[in-house]
Amino acid sequence: MTYTEKEYNDLYKYSLNIASKYVGYKDCAYDIAQNSLLSLISSKAEIKSPFSWIRTTVRREATRYLENEKKSLDIANKKVHDIPPSSAAYEDETDKIFDIDLMKVYRLLSKEDFAIFKKMKAVNFSSLKYSAKHKISLNTANSQKKRIKRNIQSSLLWENGWRSSDQILNYAQHNNIVRFIKQLLVSLSENRVADLKNYLEKVDKIEFQNLFKDIESCIEWYVIYMDNSYKLMLVFTPINPIPKVVELTIDFNHTNYLKVIEAKEKKPYIVINTTAEEVRKHKEKGKLTLSGDQIVSILTNKQTSI
Repeated sequence: MTYTEKEYNDLYKYSLNIASKYVGYKDCAYDIAQNSLLSLISSKAEIKSPFSWIRTTVRREATRYLENEKKSLDIANKKVHDIPPSSAAYEDETDKIFDIDLMKVYRLLSKEDFAIFKKMKAVNFSSLKYSAKHKISLNTANSQKKRIKRNIQSSLLWENGWRSSDQILNYAQHNNIVRFIKQLLVSLSENRVADLKNYLEKVDKIEFQNLFKDIESCIEWYVIYMDNSYKLMLVFTPINPIPKVVELTIDFNHTNYLKVIEAKEKKPYIVINTTAEEVRKHKEKGKLTLSGDQIVSILTNKQTSI
């Protein structure tokens, strides 16, 4: 079935609103809403009432999510009761990122995240203790801890002038980019760019699809903030020997849901006449472990273009 831009947006907002009522305003609510909407669009059956269909689908997905959360909580509670207090396993790892002044954390985090930070601090940032004390699943506790850590880190980096690293993205922004890339690759492989309507309100859909011809997979992505906007750089493994780089200018709304403002192809800075797998062998923690002689050899190789 096909929907107009307005119908698509109305259905998405409705889907997110229903999902949030079931699971709260969490990242999973966006996943449930988006997955339900994609199921609606890809359905081959005749759907007379899309809003009713969405409501039923979201309720089913939310129920499945809550059941999994309950199972996780039961497992976490069992672990807490089974592990002796003296056991080192009871105290899961803490992070140095948390060891900063409380007033500074208050300034860096949202009101909701700061409240969670204080609760975690009271149990020395132990996810097991935190989940047991506040009767939430271990998955949720770990997710909240991960979110707090990334949000503190992104705020600190931003304050110190960092503008070229995915670490400047907060938790929601990072998750939404990862989610977008996954949906992008699926939509391209199935020739269904229309599924990305909610991301591509401001760009031509046909031109956008043409940018991604003859690609196999996304092997890397990174973010740069410049000219008052985020530049999302996507590096693709192509069918032909030359890697393809696409630059997307993106923006985030108040819920950190991304919108693509502009899309264009960029020339790679260096093209090495080898396979992506060979390049990966040299990568550790995002850095190419090449010697000075290897770098000179690559740059002077006739089969390498700059």
